[in-house]
Amino acid sequence: MILTAQQLYSEQVQYLPLAERFRLAALLLDDLQALPSLPPMPTERAPRPRPVFGSGKNDISYMADDFDAPLEDMREYSE
Repeated sequence: MILTAQQLYSEQVQYLPLAERFRLAALLLDDLQALPSLPPMPTERAPRPRPVFGSGKNDISYMADDFDAPLEDMREYSE
């Protein structure tokens, strides 16, 4: 049976003399400090707002006249 620290304290430690309680607390702290540190928990980000139709208008300032023309580099794949 595995006891949590709260259960251990409430059920067993209350019967120990005060000096023994401090010794037990020091042992528990030493064990906790020996544990590897865990990375911080990620915080929840607010959900991104849903994009509105037309919100990207004017984002592209220049487009070449031959944008839709076939590329010379891809000619061998299209034949």
